[in-house]
Amino acid sequence: MKTVALVGTFDSKGTEYQYIKQLLEKLDLNVFTIHIGVFEPFFTPDVDVSEIAAEVQENIETNP
Repeated sequence: MKTVALVGTFDSKGTEYQYIKQLLEKLDLNVFTIHIGVFEPFFTPDVDVSEIAAEVQENIETNP
């Protein structure tokens, strides 16, 4: 099964991205979600912005 990366701001556009995710899953695609917004996401992503920030030794809460 193929995998699609879905990257977006799942806080402000969470319902829209969840809909796209469901459409992709109906096409028998795995969906790997990456949240890049700064607020809590509408649904639980596979990777959150805080994890991305940690990889580059930054803190999303304290970085101006």
